[in-house]
Amino acid sequence: MSGFEVSGGEMGWVVIGASRQVERNRCRLFPLPEQRESKREKERIGERETEEREYTRERERESEGYEAIFINNIVDQIINRVLRPTYWNVAKHPIGIQSHVQDVKKLLDVGGNGRRMVGIWGTSGIGKTTIAKAIWNAIAHEFEGSCFLPNVREGSLVQLHETLLDKVLGKNWKIQSVDEGISVIKKRLRHKKILLILDDVDQLEQLENLAGDDWFGEGSRVIITTKDRGLLDNREIELIYEVKKLEYNQALELFSWHAFGRSEPPKDYLKLAQRAIAFADGLPLALTILGSHLRNRSIGRWQVILDGYKGEPYTHIERILQKSYDALDDDAKEVFLDIACFFKGGNKNSLLGIVPKNCIEVLIDKAMITIEFNHRILMHDLLEKLGKDIVHKESDRTRLEFPRTRDEPCGDPGITPTPGSLLKTMSSFTREDLGHETFCQNFGKVSPVN
Repeated sequence: MSGFEVSGGEMGWVVIGASRQVERNRCRLFPLPEQRESKREKERIGERETEEREYTRERERESEGYEAIFINNIVDQIINRVLRPTYWNVAKHPIGIQSHVQDVKKLLDVGGNGRRMVGIWGTSGIGKTTIAKAIWNAIAHEFEGSCFLPNVREGSLVQLHETLLDKVLGKNWKIQSVDEGISVIKKRLRHKKILLILDDVDQLEQLENLAGDDWFGEGSRVIITTKDRGLLDNREIELIYEVKKLEYNQALELFSWHAFGRSEPPKDYLKLAQRAIAFADGLPLALTILGSHLRNRSIGRWQVILDGYKGEPYTHIERILQKSYDALDDDAKEVFLDIACFFKGGNKNSLLGIVPKNCIEVLIDKAMITIEFNHRILMHDLLEKLGKDIVHKESDRTRLEFPRTRDEPCGDPGITPTPGSLLKTMSSFTREDLGHETFCQNFGKVSPVN
């Protein structure tokens, strides 16, 4: 009977006990104000704790999402930087290239919106292609897809369309016509942010059929290198970067690296070096060729060579190139002419099967050819023109019109390859041996023998 007060007998106990029970029931049904406030506070605390837990879980989910995005971005950057783009060999001594790259990057505004076309314009041998390669190496990783089309003037539009689609989409595309190529490019690349470099363009038709105004996605950039300023104007390209000749200090440094293997000439060669760079007139190709030609020669020999230019101020780079060719021995000359006529853009390993290795090394040493990372033989178009002009002047029908037949010996271990003879039957060469354009020019639709 605990909790009940006994007072005034049995009846009093009943009344008091009953009244207190009623009070307790009333408190449960009708809590006091302080009790009601305490209950509401507990409810508010519970709600806040629930909200805080939900907020924490939401932040954790967001954090996991941000982390995933962050990781994905890192993966994309690694793929774009390491796996996707080809990195081009720019130059053995890229003097002054970086300042050109920075200037062109400002015109490109890679992080900006919209689509842009930028022209790189300058004379032959001034380094337009070298600058384009350096820009590619610097920015190609920032695009979803990228394609560098070298020597556009030498390629067919259909083949260039196929290469563009192959590089960006990663398939072996077969295009039957220019119209089909344009249609496929518009359909498949319209929403992709791409970098496209069109190197050595010489016809308006090439620009119109390779890079329309709205063919590519937002943020895309197209770079065109050309010797023809009018071509860029006709295409209404307003962003044009003119490549200027090297200033004296840069010209002397570039020449010195090739002539002496150091950044400046020895004191006793300084005046001769100054004469040489005056003949080269600030053109990187001329400085490279002339420096390579004079390397490891005595002061007396330098004087004899440079006196050959005396009385005839340098106005055409062809004169320097001709003298470099004249200085080659007969074997190296023959290999140079074979490359100019047939093997530019071809595979070095294929050529080594028919010409002496030391001739290739001489031409590389004299900067008359370069070898790309994929063994592709590169020759400047001025050197190619020089070689073909020499062949035409000499009326060398055996090289241009009478390649060996299939019945003649090919690759016999007992036969020493002779430069210019092209012991391997020309009709059995593949496009990889010769380069696509040379193959098509010389053999049309001849089926290669594998």
